Amino acid sequence: MYFVEKHPYQPTRSECADLPFQEADFYYRKKSNGDRIKRSWLSCKIKDRKLEAFFCSICIAFSYSSSSFTHGCSNFRHCYQAANKHESSKSHSDAVSAYFTMKTNRSIDTLINQAQVSRRKKEILQNIEVLNRIFNIVKLLGKQGLPFRAHGTNESLYNLNNIEINHGNFLEIVLLLSQYDVPLKNHLDKCVQDSEKRKQRLKDRKTSGKHSTGRGSLVTFLSNNTIKKVFAAIVRSMKNLIVSEIGEKRFSIQVDSTQDVGVVDQATVVARYVQDETIKEWLVAILPVKDATGKGFHEILMSCFDVLGLDFQKIAGESFDGAANMRSAYVGLRAQIAEVVPDAVYIWCYSHILNLCVSDCCQVLEAKHFFGLLNRLATFIGDSHKRVNIWKDQLDRRHGQEKLLKLQKIGETRWWAKEKALNWIFGEKHSLYLDTLEVLYVISQSNLFESKTTSEASSLFHNLCQFRITLTANIFLQVFDVIGPVSKYLQTSGLDFKVAWQMVERAVEQLKKIDFNYLKQKAEHFAIKTNELMDESDVLNSLEVETMLPVRRVARKKRLAGESSHDEPPEDEMQCFRASVFRPILDQIIQNMTERFSENKQLVMDSHYLDPRTFQKIRTDPKVLDGGALERIYKLAKVNECSLKTELISFANLFPSLTGCLSEDETQKVEIILDEGEEEEEEIDDWIPPTDKLVEVQKESKCGSCKQCFLCCHRLLLKYNLYSAAYENLSITYEYLLTLSFAQVSCERAFSKLKLIKTRLRATMGQELLDALMLMSVERDLLEQVQFPDVLEIIRQSSSLMRSLLTV
Repeated sequence: MYFVEKHPYQPTRSECADLPFQEADFYYRKKSNGDRIKRSWLSCKIKDRKLEAFFCSICIAFSYSSSSFTHGCSNFRHCYQAANKHESSKSHSDAVSAYFTMKTNRSIDTLINQAQVSRRKKEILQNIEVLNRIFNIVKLLGKQGLPFRAHGTNESLYNLNNIEINHGNFLEIVLLLSQYDVPLKNHLDKCVQDSEKRKQRLKDRKTSGKHSTGRGSLVTFLSNNTIKKVFAAIVRSMKNLIVSEIGEKRFSIQVDSTQDVGVVDQATVVARYVQDETIKEWLVAILPVKDATGKGFHEILMSCFDVLGLDFQKIAGESFDGAANMRSAYVGLRAQIAEVVPDAVYIWCYSHILNLCVSDCCQVLEAKHFFGLLNRLATFIGDSHKRVNIWKDQLDRRHGQEKLLKLQKIGETRWWAKEKALNWIFGEKHSLYLDTLEVLYVISQSNLFESKTTSEASSLFHNLCQFRITLTANIFLQVFDVIGPVSKYLQTSGLDFKVAWQMVERAVEQLKKIDFNYLKQKAEHFAIKTNELMDESDVLNSLEVETMLPVRRVARKKRLAGESSHDEPPEDEMQCFRASVFRPILDQIIQNMTERFSENKQLVMDSHYLDPRTFQKIRTDPKVLDGGALERIYKLAKVNECSLKTELISFANLFPSLTGCLSEDETQKVEIILDEGEEEEEEIDDWIPPTDKLVEVQKESKCGSCKQCFLCCHRLLLKYNLYSAAYENLSITYEYLLTLSFAQVSCERAFSKLKLIKTRLRATMGQELLDALMLMSVERDLLEQVQFPDVLEIIRQSSSLMRSLLTV
């Protein structure tokens, strides 16, 4: 019918100049009364504006016999006679009758099989309806990262009515929904009956000595294979959405790897790009790594991009950690990508850099002793249920029925664990210092513990009472007060690198202004206040903590023969502490942050001219863009230098009048510490903790009205370009800057999900299923965009059986 509906095709002389007939006589049949009737069955074949043959479209579709009009008649000399003869032939009349019978839905096959066709159509629609329920259940399991299978034969449908068996999360949810969903209930009952009959049939065949293997024709849509097909279809739809959004755009990538519980090195690949007014970062794949070298990672990426259909040449930049196989300029993944895409910008993850800077400053000897003490405290109390019970009793007595507060153990690499451990004991909000002292003293004086435990408790108690510990704690409290907000912002998705850079610079300036005398006063005040509280305590009223550094014996070296100089001892203990502890800690972190964040500094300097806060300077003196300004950025963005500068000057002049187009309703803001502009530098002695100067910036990637970031400018240009293409180069440049990824924390967040999904009990999970579960669990927003019709079409194409069961 589709073929017949596309005909007739009857060209005119404008389409074919050398028609060998008159259109009015050949395309129409003349009745005896002179009326003309169009020959709707007659079609012509044209090639290169020349007539090759004419056909009968009705006979081609419905005639049981062949003729020149089914193969193509080329008798142009006698075309009128041939048309009249064919039109009056019996085979043509039968074909026309068959056509009208089919058109009125009264064909022989239809009349005989109408009930069967109707029943089959109903079954297919029921299958699709059931599959829609399964699709939503699988979405729920994937989104929550839950296991879906049961053990062994517990998944067999003939056991489904046995309530004593754990059927797995998937079948248990199906059973629950079937109590409220009639189509699912009917389908489930039928499947259970068919499964029981099949089991009995196999049992009978086995009794009679016959053997049978396989499932036969039993298709339930509830099997493990079907569930995996649904998972695969969903993740394919998710990846198709990502690839369709990226299209021909440039994008940046984030790559990192970790070892899972199954001792497999898993690499996560995250793509970052700009879609309309939003920066998007999606996990696109999780891949097993067999070769952890830079070349090995490069081959994995190339293979992944080929499967996804992404153009490797469109990579604008990449963000990795500082590992040698990633960062090496000669053999690392960075170098491998540079060989294929020379313009790709490598960016050492800002969040990892900050982590390394703080970790390095904690390597000062006094800092190592301090954090070692905090870790010993957490381990000592937390490793014994008897000591934990004493801890609970102490907290209940002092703080009431609040949430149980536990001391934080310290890991080797993550400095935030040090911050949390420090704040739990010495912080202003949740200070457990006095509670810890009381617990340690009670344990040290108790007869319920062995001598090793009481001795350890006594040692920890006396160490914690030292003023050196209190002073060191206050140093790191101030360091973490400055670094903490920067770290939190660097861990947001879709961060604005210009804001991140400014926060880093501001943090370095604030670290330089930390005053030792101010910290000493805070430490003394803390010690004096603690002693006052200890006097009120029933347990510690006879004890006290140090309020100053004890005077130590001065070590003097023997003067050798010929030496005339004497060792000069330090003026006092406080000056010695300042020189040996305070200055090394601050100098280490300031130096590391200054050096390690300087990579790609030229790109950051060029982007300064695109910052809306610089527009006033450009409006005042456009010559600031002369010389080497924007040299690095226009080459990377692949735009014309002169056009970019001209557009930037024009946009800077128009910016104040255009900012009213930005709405306030889409802004999501967080408070972070940031320099507010051109201020006079404060003296070091006048340093005040950075708790006052707070400005609001966008959270993640959905800003659009702060009027101070690149995303606001890009959004404004998108709106303006709806009416004018005046700022095409500037818009491309802003989009390029927003595409660059300056942190790869999205990979780290994916690793957190990996630990929840691939557990010890699921260590043998297949890679394809792991990839699906990871994407569904990590990218929940993208999962909600997946539509059932798209998944249904993919499942239909998975096999001929599925096509027959799901195609109407």
